[in-house]
Amino acid sequence: MKFALPSLPPLAAVRTALRDARPTLPPGALGFALRNTAASLLALYIAFRMNLDDPKWAASTVWIVAQGSRGMGLSKSQYRILGTAIGAAVALVLTGAFAQTPELFLPALAAWIGLCAGVATFLRNFRAYAAVLAGYTAAIIAMDAVSAPLHAFDIATARFLYV
Repeated sequence: MKFALPSLPPLAAVRTALRDARPTLPPGALGFALRNTAASLLALYIAFRMNLDDPKWAASTVWIVAQGSRGMGLSKSQYRILGTAIGAAVALVLTGAFAQTPELFLPALAAWIGLCAGVATFLRNFRAYAAVLAGYTAAIIAMDAVSAPLHAFDIATARFLYV
């Protein structure tokens, strides 16, 4: 009994298949990655020099606002600063108003988050991003500050500086 082995494709066909399967980067992708890496490291360095409590947020912000064009990145950065500032201010108001009454603090915070999410559905692009950011920034700051209301301003300032 004879067994027939399957024939192998020619070497040129294998080379072509490997070349076609190799991932290729779009033009400018390497420059984009290098620019964002440099900006991220610079933000991390500045955060360390400022002795911020949690400097990783500064570096992660760079990657969050990274866009394909510089103009879009600047626009997203502006809305990120705006959303963070509004969220920090609301967190301070909620913490100051309801620090002693958690049964009112949590519904007020939930109402703010719901309002921000609702407003974001009516907005588009980076404006919606700012509205959502205002909601969850208030939650991050207020939930951290409610246990230590005397440090609420420090917590809000640190969170804002990371952005």
